[in-house]
Amino acid sequence: MMSMVPQLMLYRAGLCVKYLYIGDYRYCYAEKGKGKSNKPTMLFLHGFSTSKDMYCSVVMALAKDLHIILLDMPGHGYTTQKVKDDHSFVAQANKIHRFVKAYGLDKSAFHLCGTSMGGAVAGIYAALYPHHLVKLTLVCPAGIITPKLSKYAEMIKNGEEDRLRPDTAKGVRNMLDMIVYNKLRVPNWVLMTEMKSDSALNALQEKLKDIKTQTQVIWGVNDQLIDVSGADVIKEALGDKCRVDLLDKCGHTISLDHPYQEAKVIMEFVNN
Repeated sequence: MMSMVPQLMLYRAGLCVKYLYIGDYRYCYAEKGKGKSNKPTMLFLHGFSTSKDMYCSVVMALAKDLHIILLDMPGHGYTTQKVKDDHSFVAQANKIHRFVKAYGLDKSAFHLCGTSMGGAVAGIYAALYPHHLVKLTLVCPAGIITPKLSKYAEMIKNGEEDRLRPDTAKGVRNMLDMIVYNKLRVPNWVLMTEMKSDSALNALQEKLKDIKTQTQVIWGVNDQLIDVSGADVIKEALGDKCRVDLLDKCGHTISLDHPYQEAKVIMEFVNN
């Protein structure tokens, strides 16, 4: 069962939790506004170790008539968790595509938004399936080797303990207990697989040349996890197809720091 706090957050945002099954695989998502907007549907992909609930405050600040879908990423939230699944960013993009086809989002172009890990997956999705997208929003995306090291990267370079990539399952759980209040339904095997993958470091960067969709990059100027200079890498690769919004006094989780500011620039991109 879902805990009471996320349920209240989803209710306040006007979202209804639903499930879509493909064989024995279950996708959990929250939805609002179906059939009420003439604008493209917006599909949101959350970051690592969080869930669809992270976007509730952003959704409340977006236009009320938008059709919005928040998806629990593979291995996260209430979407199926399988020990032997491939959890690389490319594999996740392919799983998102399965959801898109099963739901019917591919029948008309939609707007894909992703944060951190979800941003990397969203960008890779845009490279693999460009004909399904009308717009792409990447918020502090992972999978980019930034010209300037973040505070976190500097710590690792200096030999300090890597608290975000622990070597044991116990270390993973201790890290999560330290940074989140509500216990997360993300099993240790998923965390270890995704967090220890070196191939994820530049997974999005390698696909930038294949992105043809009009793209928005949103980045917190004070991001200590992935440096804001990553926005320059994406802008250089995409050129005129890319709009960049740098938000002051925002870290890596903009949807928590300043959700209304994030919603504001997203709506500017939607209406452009």
